[in-house]
Amino acid sequence: MVPAAKPQARWKRVANIFQINLWILTLISFMLVALVLCLFGFPFRDIRQYRSFIYCLMICFKSFFSQPIDIPRYGVLRLVTGVWILFGLIMTATFQGRLTPVFNFDLFEKQIANVYDLIESKIAFGIYKENAFFFSHGNAVDKFLYDNYVDCPIDLSCLNRTAFQSDFAIIKPKRHIEYFIGTIYMGKDGRPLIYMFKDNVCRILVTMAFPKGFPILSEVNKILLRLQVHGFTHFFNQKFSYLSMKAIQSAKREEASIKVLQINDVFWIFFLLFFGLGFAAVVFIIELLMFKYFKGK
Repeated sequence: MVPAAKPQARWKRVANIFQINLWILTLISFMLVALVLCLFGFPFRDIRQYRSFIYCLMICFKSFFSQPIDIPRYGVLRLVTGVWILFGLIMTATFQGRLTPVFNFDLFEKQIANVYDLIESKIAFGIYKENAFFFSHGNAVDKFLYDNYVDCPIDLSCLNRTAFQSDFAIIKPKRHIEYFIGTIYMGKDGRPLIYMFKDNVCRILVTMAFPKGFPILSEVNKILLRLQVHGFTHFFNQKFSYLSMKAIQSAKREEASIKVLQINDVFWIFFLLFFGLGFAAVVFIIELLMFKYFKGK
């Protein structure tokens, strides 16, 4: 059992629309286009304002957000500005389209959903000392759990830490947790405070040990048999399962998440931008040669 995923902060939701490397690449593109405008505009004396890098930054900023600007009359500057406006139009439209669910739906942090996620998260986890030996002779994952577990007492202290402090995980019997999820560990919003893995970490046979020759052993067997025959155990097992599964279904964070845009998703936009800048360099050279040619005449 692990802490249930917490809702993301608003600023994280907005920041996570793009991957961090995509934000950085967009900023680099912004600075690069401003530098290209400054360099390509430097030879033309009648537009001295383009010799200022700050002015070029302002032109890029305004055009990126579709604000009106004075389009220069030289072809190379028109081409660079046009490619940048197209780039900004696509990027801002993509961002705005994914901004809607950020404010309309609750988005959650990544849910620890299995043992591998638990190991990766590096949060502490506990096991009852009496049950720890079940993990002492298993695979590599079991060995890791056995070597790094914290001894948990039989009471609810470890479960309370998992539910309310969200910095701890615990390995407990499934039926035990099913009961507590549906009856105790529910938040004010109706969502469970702890999350139960879909797959079992370890299977433990629950037994009752009696000494040899126990005088009322036969009576205990009769009581257990009657409870089983009359459906008592089945009823409560189904009840606990229903309550816990109803709570767990509301904790499925995969349905309330959005895909973070990666570079592969918008690579063609950056390719278009850099292709346009390259073509603008060719136009710049042609215009410069033509300017010198006509000036020489």
